[in-house]
Amino acid sequence: MRKQRKHNDYDYSALVNRIKSKYGTVAAFAKEMGCLESAMSMRLNNKTAWSQDDMFKAIGLLDIPEKQVMSFFYTLKVKN
Repeated sequence: MRKQRKHNDYDYSALVNRIKSKYGTVAAFAKEMGCLESAMSMRLNNKTAWSQDDMFKAIGLLDIPEKQVMSFFYTLKVKN
């Protein structure tokens, strides 16, 4: 039996700040993304993973430069 690997928790604080600066609220951004606020909240709280399609859509809507994508989507949370 294979041991199931625990997923990484990512720090989306920079992403949330970018969302709020461009759209005012996560709810407004979720609407622009075409998803429910609850679905966006689950992504931002590491309950569900970002699909590649949604990640690329978010990058475009938030005008995230290619060089900064890693810092917005792949920064691991620091565990104490």
